[in-house]
Amino acid sequence: MKISNDFEKIAVQNKRKNQLKTVIISAFMVLLSILIVF
Repeated sequence: MKISNDFEKIAVQNKRKNQLKTVIISAFMVLLSILIVF
């Protein structure tokens, strides 16, 4: 039981990290497109 619980925690942490990554990447893309327009 404990092992699967740890795996769930790790999976949740990875999900959060991936969400953060996608948010940062999308924000970066928006900045890039704004720079290209100007």
